[in-house]
Amino acid sequence: MEGEVILTGLKDTKKALKQYAPEVLKEMNAEIKAVGKSVATLAKARIPEAPPMRGWRTVPAAAPRARGGAGWPAYSPSEMKKGIKFKTGGARRKKGSTTSDAYSLINQSAAGMIFELAGRTSNGAGSGVAFINDLNHIRKASRAIYSALDERGKREVAQAISDAVEKAEQALQAELNAANDREVGGI
Repeated sequence: MEGEVILTGLKDTKKALKQYAPEVLKEMNAEIKAVGKSVATLAKARIPEAPPMRGWRTVPAAAPRARGGAGWPAYSPSEMKKGIKFKTGGARRKKGSTTSDAYSLINQSAAGMIFELAGRTSNGAGSGVAFINDLNHIRKASRAIYSALDERGKREVAQAISDAVEKAEQALQAELNAANDREVGGI
């Protein structure tokens, strides 16, 4: 998946850090959270204050008929920005396996997801073409989160996360070595 960083053994590392070096775990999480929040801040700045097109109302539908009775989501930049979150934890299924999302950057608002993803998999034919074209005047699909990640630099973000984990692993190893030395010296 685009923008994905795969860290093998992170769950075990976090478990060991929690047991042997909880302060290092807190530091690692804070470093990773700072990276995620910097991308989230950039993504929030990409949400226009005004609807990107005529007809996208700014108040909820009075008589909703779609989306399970919720209707088309109102364009609310404050709600869309509030919906952009850097989260810890979670799991998702892929064909035949389960993967864990240690950290993820998501938009929880319906309007925000539409703004972000409309036209991402469309081939430009069928319904919604005018809507997608109007949104594309602002930026092509992946308008907020993914473009912020691109600006921040996918490799740089991945490297910052990897560096934080590696630093924590080294601190954990040093703690385990010191504990082992104390145990051996105490025999």
